[in-house]
Order: sequence, then C-alpha cells, then structure tokens
Amino acid sequence: MHERLSRYATFCIFVFLLMPTHTRVSAKEAGSELQVKQFNVAEEAAVAAELTALNVSGSQQRPLITPAGLEQRAEEFQADVEAACSEILQFATDYDWGGLVSDCFYDRVEIFATQSAFKRRILDLYNLPQTTELPSGVVAALEKRILMAVTPEENSRLNPEYVRQEDAWMRLLAHEIAHRLHIAVLEGDEEAMGPTWFFEGFAVFASGQQLGDPLTYKTADEALAGVHSGEPLAYRRFGAALKYFVDRIALSDLIRQAGMSDFEDWLREQSRK
Repeated sequence: MHERLSRYATFCIFVFLLMPTHTRVSAKEAGSELQVKQFNVAEEAAVAAELTALNVSGSQQRPLITPAGLEQRAEEFQADVEAACSEILQFATDYDWGGLVSDCFYDRVEIFATQSAFKRRILDLYNLPQTTELPSGVVAALEKRILMAVTPEENSRLNPEYVRQEDAWMRLLAHEIAHRLHIAVLEGDEEAMGPTWFFEGFAVFASGQQLGDPLTYKTADEALAGVHSGEPLAYRRFGAALKYFVDRIALSDLIRQAGMSDFEDWLREQSRK
C-alpha cells in the first residue's frame, strides 16, 4: 500500500487550478481521485537523469539541492528560502504563534529546473507509481520536512498570471511554509483546516502574495460566492475572501471554526454583527 499524501498536499500545494471548489475533499477522496497516465519513455529518461544530477550546497544541517547547471545560483535560492522563513516567522509572531516557527518546518530544500522532475520527486516521496498524474499547476510543496519548488523561471512559465510581484518566488515558498504553520496552530489536526478556499486563502494571506489584479469583496455573501464560483484564478479569490473575513473576525477564531460543518453559515452570522 502506498503512503498517502497529506490532506492538503494534493489539493493545496499551490496548485493553480480552474476547478470548482464547492465541496470539501478528504484525504481519502484525494487519493482515490488521482488519475494515471503513461509518460513518454524519453521524458522519463530525461527526468531520471536530472534527478541524479543534483548538487548540494548550504549547511550540512539544512542542505539546499539544485539541479546541474544551476550551482552558481545556490546563494540566490538560499536567500529567498531564508526570506520566506522570515516572512512566515514575522506573520506568526504578529499573531502570537512565533514559537511554532522556530525552524520553518523544513530540514532540506530541493530546487528543480523542470516541473516533470519536481512531480517525480513528489511521487518518489510517497512511493507512488511514476505514472501517477498530479495536478497540472503544482510547482511547490513542503512534504516530509523537505521544501521543494521549481525554479522561478519555471514557475513564471507555468503560472504567469500569479507572478506579479518581484519576490513572487520567495512568497511561493512562504505559502508552503504557511500551510505547515496552519497545521501547527491546529496541533497537527489537518482535518480541522476547513474548506480548500480557507486553508489556501490562509496561505495566500500569511505569505503576502498578490495574485493577479487586486480584488476586494464587500459582503460575506459576495466573498463566499466568489470562492465557490469556479472562475479562473482561484487563489486570487481565496485570498480576497480570507482578507474580507480577517478584517471582521479574529484570525484565531476563524481557524478554530473552519473545521466545523456550519463554518460558512457562522461566517455570515459573524459578519453581520
């Protein structure tokens, strides 16, 4: 039996999907919905070659691994990783959660030149068949205390709509760390993270991401309709909705209530007070 991805890994690893989000999906359902396809043999060989050509830099305690040809950028990548950690540490400190972010939840960093190599690594981590298809937009993850991401250039190529900030790649990493902070605040209870729009909105908010053109909701009903609309740029809508509610309800209360079945009704009620 294959080890299952964490609850948020399949749906929340900064996946830019244009899918409807009106239902909550459990980890069990997430695992069952993975589809399988046969990779091109030549592509498989190329990915395998890239994975065996990684270069290690950084400290022995927290190494940073880059693909062949990008060794000279190790310091650049390391600086962004450290900035991402600092971003979430500051956010956590502002909300009295600073003690949860002492090491930013990772022991090692791995950078990939291609999305194919990145996806292969995710599947390797969970002993899943290499023919397993992952979501098309996945570009970063923090799994098993390994912070992984494609290069800034690959991220820009795959998701140009979301790369508006000069430090967009750093904030992508911070987004992944923010997911782990969320879980830590919940004392490890991933099932209490709430609906997809909430925990992704939390990560967008915590990491300071600006995704697409500015978006502001004026009412709770408008915000909730937005997160369920199924329109493009889902993470932009998730972040805007989270911001709307945080401006009216304490974030700690939102997190505490998010796992409840009546969460959205509660949001409407609280927003009217």
